[in-house]
Amino acid sequence: MDDRKSKLVNRDRRRQIGGDKTVFYWRVRTCRYFGYTRRKTSTQGYWYARIVMKNGRVRSKRIAIADDIVPADNINVMTFYQGLNHAEAWFLSQDDVAVPDRYEFEERDPFPNVPLPPPYTVGNAVVGYLKWRSNRMPASAHPYSMFKHHVMDQLAHIPLDQLTVQTLTEWLHELAKKPKIISSGRLKGIRYGETSLDPEWIRKRRKSANSILSHLRAALRFAYNQGYVDTDKAWRRVRPFKRVNNSPSSTSLERDEILHLLCACPDHIGNVVKAGLVTGCRIGDLLRLRVSNVYLKTGVVRLHSSKTDRTISVSLSNEGIEFFASLIDGRKADEYLFVDLNGQSWNTRGISGEFLKCQRAARIKPTVTFTKIRHTFASQAVMAGLPMKAVATQLGHVDTRMVEGVYGHLTENFMTEEIRKKMPRLFS
Repeated sequence: MDDRKSKLVNRDRRRQIGGDKTVFYWRVRTCRYFGYTRRKTSTQGYWYARIVMKNGRVRSKRIAIADDIVPADNINVMTFYQGLNHAEAWFLSQDDVAVPDRYEFEERDPFPNVPLPPPYTVGNAVVGYLKWRSNRMPASAHPYSMFKHHVMDQLAHIPLDQLTVQTLTEWLHELAKKPKIISSGRLKGIRYGETSLDPEWIRKRRKSANSILSHLRAALRFAYNQGYVDTDKAWRRVRPFKRVNNSPSSTSLERDEILHLLCACPDHIGNVVKAGLVTGCRIGDLLRLRVSNVYLKTGVVRLHSSKTDRTISVSLSNEGIEFFASLIDGRKADEYLFVDLNGQSWNTRGISGEFLKCQRAARIKPTVTFTKIRHTFASQAVMAGLPMKAVATQLGHVDTRMVEGVYGHLTENFMTEEIRKKMPRLFS
């Protein structure tokens, strides 16, 4: 459960809120909020609802008295869930003036203005791919915005059987010259960054163009596999930019930084950090682990990767086996491994916020994300001499390309240090 929500649901924790005129809000969903406030001189609080309107302003309404003192009657005095139900009814009544409570990519029909086939166009291929992807890989990063800003206006009208290598190559090179989108808010529109002749700026833009090309290829390949076009030569022959991934990652923590970080975190958060350090798993996959996913006899953790939609086995070091053994001791097989203070399973948004608060309280700068914890595992594994294939398997990658591109420089640095330490002098 989200920590902000748990503060509102739990009456004892709710008493800690208030004392001024501000309302403590919990985000129900996009641009819809439900909150609580209480004056300093009062023991009685109130439920509030808030929306964001299309003009960028906010509108709020007092829903009812909270059941802090008086028992709820669902008329004037309400519990959290009763108040939330009334807030939902008010949200519905404000749909005409409020910002939509769903992102565009969450709609059942992405890009509804794309004409129906025939002919079967690039736009139809993108729509079909997004529908398939939303069902197949709902937890992965959604490429809707990328298609919206970089593909649909330029290529959506072209029939697949008329798509050429030259058209796609020209589109790719123009894409690499465009500045980065720095904001695409629904209220203020799109804002672009500045262009530059700096080699690093050019490298990054070309790398982004390659990434967009790979997504477009996936959509076109999906259409080809479905039989909407007879050949895939047009996009298969397009050559992406070369030598654009050579940007070594330096996001790794040293041992003293790890110890400082763990000291700043309470056990219910620190255990998640430790699990990330000994497994290298993504935070969303870690939070879904149950006791039954840990196999101490074989020293592995089996989990379902939300990004690749595959079940993977993560091997544990001796330290990892000891950690998980202490974590599951005396617990039932169906229990979640990681829970909050209320015994509820974490979600990614909730634990990320609490993790950030702990670091700020301990004055850790710069702050650490769970992605950096994953990078730390990978970096230490590479520097320990593990083969790239083994590291890629641990991280849940299909092949070693990602690991070699991001962590390959660590192998070179490690070899240089080892040679300087162990090679004897030969002539001086």
